[in-house]
Amino acid sequence: MNEKRDNRTLTTPHFELQAIEFRSFSLSYPNTKTKTPLQALRDVTLSVLPGEFVAIIGPSGCGKTTLLRAVAGLLTQHDDKVIINGSLHVFGMPPAEAKRYRMFAFTFQNPVLLPWRTVRQNVALPLEITRADQPTRDRAVDDMLSLVGISDFARSMTAEISGGMQQRANLARALVQEPKILLMDEPFGSLDEVTRERLNFELLRIHRLKCQTILFVTHSLTECTLLADRVLVLSRLPGTIREIIHIDLPRERTEETLLSPAYLALVRKVREVFVREEAST
Repeated sequence: MNEKRDNRTLTTPHFELQAIEFRSFSLSYPNTKTKTPLQALRDVTLSVLPGEFVAIIGPSGCGKTTLLRAVAGLLTQHDDKVIINGSLHVFGMPPAEAKRYRMFAFTFQNPVLLPWRTVRQNVALPLEITRADQPTRDRAVDDMLSLVGISDFARSMTAEISGGMQQRANLARALVQEPKILLMDEPFGSLDEVTRERLNFELLRIHRLKCQTILFVTHSLTECTLLADRVLVLSRLPGTIREIIHIDLPRERTEETLLSPAYLALVRKVREVFVREEAST
């Protein structure tokens, strides 16, 4: 089916393609203090399969968030005056084109829930923006609240629920759009260790059910090893992929996984690469 939008015909995306494909991708920001642009990403080459869970780690300020924003089509040479070289495609399309299909959802460390709305109203917001009809909206919101386990808190105001519950609402709001790609920027970074671990397992469960492609930025080496199929280690600025670590664990991961020799060995491997990169100059 073709869809008319912006006076152009958009072709239905082909989901058998790579979900995300970088080819020698570099991105620089204008530098107001000098004539030399600030290079944030350099020569990134990467293919991400549909349904793959890829975690991204690296030293602070190495371009992890910039990578997510580029995939989401939030950085363009025209509007943001960034300098882009190489190519980046999402299911075979430029990110700006994929954005027209609302193929992305973004979650941040801060849930950014609207305090004057209930949990249910926050989750429904993306469907209000897209003008989904009320029955469709109600069904989708009910499904997502149930999926993330907060149906009992649907009528609560956001100030009345815990940080963990707020992040569940944040995740439900992202998932209600049925995105093909979920971009997560340290979504559990502000939570205590126990709550964070619980949400890690919830995210794994949801990923098994939804099979969405996930790019997940984190500073936690145990978290990235538990969640991901692959871990990308970025270099210091300008960020480039220094190493890709394959997480050869069964996809069904439980609390027992955290104590398994295979998991602990992979955590050590990730730590060695990360520490080596942090120490580099």
